Amino acid sequence: MNPQVALAAGRLGLSAIVQMFNSYQCEATRREWVRTHYDALLEKVKLEQENLLRYYEMKFAERRESLEHFYWLLHEATENGNALHLQGALYGILDIIKTDPLAEYDKFVLAYQDPDTVLEI
Repeated sequence: MNPQVALAAGRLGLSAIVQMFNSYQCEATRREWVRTHYDALLEKVKLEQENLLRYYEMKFAERRESLEHFYWLLHEATENGNALHLQGALYGILDIIKTDPLAEYDKFVLAYQDPDTVLEI
């Protein structure tokens, strides 16, 4: 084999090795970037899940309390024959049932993320 051909082949081989090493480093950097962003995105999703569960707990506790009150009023109205209270209880129950429990979720998230806001049911 000609020494010049051998030297050219060696340079070509070295160049390929350097290229592969640089490619490996670049891909390692990309993998780290993906890992970092994956963790951040996963943390964001977990926080959103926590917010949503807390909102559901608060909202449905509020709805349950109101419905219990209206059902008690409905029972009392039927026992006493009070048509006005009966009508008020039925309207109250229907109003609660018709409302969307997620209607104010965006306001809740903003309030929940603000440390100065006191959350109340």
